Amino acid sequence: TKGLAMATIAPFEEDTSASVASDSKPPLVVGDDSDGEQTAASTNSSVPSEKDATATPKQPTSASAFLSFPETEPKRFHTLQERAKVPPGIYLSNLLVVSFLYSSGFISNFSSNVVPGIWDSLSYVATDVQQKIGSYLDYFLNLKQTCFLPSNISWPWFQNIMVSALVVTVIGSIYYLLMVKPFRAGMWTGTRARRHRLHRYMGLLFLIQYSLAWYEFIANYEGSAKASYLPVTIALNGIIQATSAYFSFKVLPNLADAGFYSDKAVLSRFFVFENLFYQLLTLFGSLYYNDVLRSQLQSSKLGRGLEILFVFFPYALVRPWFPTTHFKDAGTSMSGRSKANERFYIVATSMVKFFYLW
Repeated sequence: TKGLAMATIAPFEEDTSASVASDSKPPLVVGDDSDGEQTAASTNSSVPSEKDATATPKQPTSASAFLSFPETEPKRFHTLQERAKVPPGIYLSNLLVVSFLYSSGFISNFSSNVVPGIWDSLSYVATDVQQKIGSYLDYFLNLKQTCFLPSNISWPWFQNIMVSALVVTVIGSIYYLLMVKPFRAGMWTGTRARRHRLHRYMGLLFLIQYSLAWYEFIANYEGSAKASYLPVTIALNGIIQATSAYFSFKVLPNLADAGFYSDKAVLSRFFVFENLFYQLLTLFGSLYYNDVLRSQLQSSKLGRGLEILFVFFPYALVRPWFPTTHFKDAGTSMSGRSKANERFYIVATSMVKFFYLW
């Protein structure tokens, strides 16, 4: 019960060591979570142990050290009011997002080019999916009549059917794992959906956008995917997701252990905040690999400056404004990974590293 109490009180604990004696009753600490619900827990003593004093470094307090992120949560945790403060990295990311969209012409051409382009991409995906599923079903109906390929069916037609089947299978599997199962678990419905609504439903939209963009990329890259605006909308949604997660889940601990791929530990708030930097890289990439947006970006001094910044110096000038976590530290805090699943963690983490580098 002591461990449960400490885990519950961690995000809300205040400095009471100066006013509570070691032989007094345990203090009752009350804090508000992100939805206004009160949480109460008690500790056996407010005096930090020697282990806590050596294992948890202090938070930087001077104004000159506001970009220094400690590797673990300090021994006296911040209140939710303090954790709700906006860090400089949030201001920087907002400034960069507005600068990207303005200099690339995404804002000025939103109604004339962006909206019609998004509509064309959605129309193509919907029409093509319908046609290919129909052709796929017709092909199997023909197989009922003969065990061989009908004479009027050419090899390119058969090849197209196989590619369509593969795309439908992959996207269907993704939808089942990331949408059907969460729907059945009440991720976007029921009482659980009343909390963190912005983060939940924008996450649902992100999955839909991601699937549509992948289908267009695979099925019609040379036609419409190269100039599609769907990747830009996905990147913008990612910015919203990272920002909303940072402010929605203020109770998450600040740990160097990202909590990524673990079955016992919780996600680190540093990892959530760090993701905002990578979303900025994604946004820049979605603009830079679009020929129309890139040419507009390169036509102004602001756009040229952003191009130089994110092509040559993103990790030198932008990265220090965000905390850093490492996959090598995953599962090192609170025994976050079960030994029985260690092989899965290693393979999954290696795949993420390979995908990112590739």
